[in-house]
Amino acid sequence: MRADPEDQLEEKWQSKKSPVFRWLALALVLLGIAAYWFWSGRQVAVEVTPSAPQIAVSKVTPRAPPTPDIPQRQELLEVEVDQVETEVLPASNSAVSFAPPEGDDVLRQQLDQAGADANLSSLVSNESALDVSAALIDGLSRGVIMRKILPVDPPKQAFEVEEKTDILYMSSNNFTRYDGYADSIAALDSNILINSFHTLRPFYERAYEQLGLDAGEFDNAVIRTLDVILATPEIDEPIELERKSVLYAYADPALEDLSPVQKLLLRMGPENVRRIKQKAQTIRDGLLSQ
Repeated sequence: MRADPEDQLEEKWQSKKSPVFRWLALALVLLGIAAYWFWSGRQVAVEVTPSAPQIAVSKVTPRAPPTPDIPQRQELLEVEVDQVETEVLPASNSAVSFAPPEGDDVLRQQLDQAGADANLSSLVSNESALDVSAALIDGLSRGVIMRKILPVDPPKQAFEVEEKTDILYMSSNNFTRYDGYADSIAALDSNILINSFHTLRPFYERAYEQLGLDAGEFDNAVIRTLDVILATPEIDEPIELERKSVLYAYADPALEDLSPVQKLLLRMGPENVRRIKQKAQTIRDGLLSQ
């Protein structure tokens, strides 16, 4: 839900002589403005039918950076939009209706054609895969990992650190925990993925709209996600850590200030980061050159 811009606090003071009243009025106005901006940045919970999974979508605060639009493919636009209008639009007037299974099936089929293995297929193995992945894309575009709805188990191996001359470092042994995912991403057929975006675009825009998001922003969210990945630093030397209670944090404030997605990529190791960024760059270039 969004704050109603017409909700205003109006107060008429009969006495204009007392400076106390004038200062009190000014304080109330400032307090009202602060409350408006605070509550307008809170999370938005999506109302769903009882049988559908609950997905919470956070509003973008501050505003997401502008990104280029991915051009529409005219030959697909005329055919696929008509198909979505007849097959995907909800039949009822309920608050939120999820896309029927056809959209999920198309998503799984496209990933399979791109060469997705078991590691990546698990991302779309759950119910309402299209809607869940749309929410994940929204989060990733802001650098956020929505772990509660991410259908992937964390690595089974424990996180390792090394201590040298009383300084803690992230162990390179951690990198192998993510080799399988990096291999899976690198093996995907980039051309098929780019074509798949245009095939899935009408379905995703509908899912985005049903999540309370701007359907026209979906393509921008995809580019922002790729940009978040591409902005991840590649660090070959050991990364220094510091202990924070039972957890570890990056000793370098610049690394600690990175987004959760970029911090996760750093834990994959520099070689895996390079492979994933190379794939992201290829897909980004292909999408914007249509």
